Amino acid sequence: MAVDDIKVRAHIRRALAAQAAEDDVLRRLTKAFRLIQAERHDPDAASDENLAAAEHYMFARQAVAGNAVSLTQMLLLAVGHDTTRCALQRIGYCPDAANDPTPASQDSIGWAVAGAMVGETDRQIYLPGSTPPLFKAAFMAVGSVREGTCAAAKA
Repeated sequence: MAVDDIKVRAHIRRALAAQAAEDDVLRRLTKAFRLIQAERHDPDAASDENLAAAEHYMFARQAVAGNAVSLTQMLLLAVGHDTTRCALQRIGYCPDAANDPTPASQDSIGWAVAGAMVGETDRQIYLPGSTPPLFKAAFMAVGSVREGTCAAAKA
């Protein structure tokens, strides 16, 4: 199944609208991300690729906007994480399948990259003059790769 950009945007708008009462824009972004993240933990929504793409977007946007990580590092993380997952899925391994059952895709990478780019604009607006850390090792330890077979690789 391909990601439906209209549905992804709807998830993002809904999550941000749910936090409209929050005056601090950076907190609003983080709360919107946490809302989508919590929704993905619902077993009925865990395999929703549109919700996964929205989560990737909001994660990248709020992390870059809040100066937790640089745009460059987030781009490396977004592209590297999903590219690695995709490659491992093709050979029959499921990286972090228990926590992220959706297959890696170019669409999910694209949404993470878009979130990082918008997050950089947010950072420049809401944290003017701030300098993100050059490198934050904790952001590179997202997820883990566990040996196992993938349904996606077998299909």
